[in-house]
Amino acid sequence: MSPKRRLNLSSGYIGSGNKPSVFNRKPKTAFQKIREKYATEYLKLTQEKDLSRDLSKDEKLQLKHKITAQIKQEKRKGVLKIILTIIATALAFYTLILLINNLHFLELQ
Repeated sequence: MSPKRRLNLSSGYIGSGNKPSVFNRKPKTAFQKIREKYATEYLKLTQEKDLSRDLSKDEKLQLKHKITAQIKQEKRKGVLKIILTIIATALAFYTLILLINNLHFLELQ
């Protein structure tokens, strides 16, 4: 038997329209990306240094600051991409409106 949780369609209305794709989803783990980043950075630090000892408080704090800086940088990049997309779309619509107005003006002459 597979470890997946599967529900029958006959299990009654569950508020999702009885779509199996909705109620058979696997729940995402909270902070999964952050946890993966901590794991990779921790492995990098422990491979550079002695594997037999744990990280000191200062090293843990440095690791925390490094990862929070990475997350902030990713958020900034995401916001910048959204802003640039909005600007590019606005410019495209503006040029399209200008072209339509020019074509309409030429038809009138």
